[in-house]
Amino acid sequence: MTAFACPSCGFDIDLFIPTPDGRTIWSDVPKLASIPFHSAVTLGDHSGTPVVQQDPFSPPALAFAGLAKTVEALLPT
Repeated sequence: MTAFACPSCGFDIDLFIPTPDGRTIWSDVPKLASIPFHSAVTLGDHSGTPVVQQDPFSPPALAFAGLAKTVEALLPT
């Protein structure tokens, strides 16, 4: 997950301190996507309607779509 976009002003708020590459076990693992924190994701989880169906052009929906394309490209044909 990436930053949280404030629903009032739109300012991005980092909820987690970034870990330097030298201090993480994930430094050799490619990052597939960055999914932003967004209330629509939580609301979709509770209602059973994914964020991509609620608002397909919202930042989290676009991030999930990008993740799906990245994973699809990595799959063997």
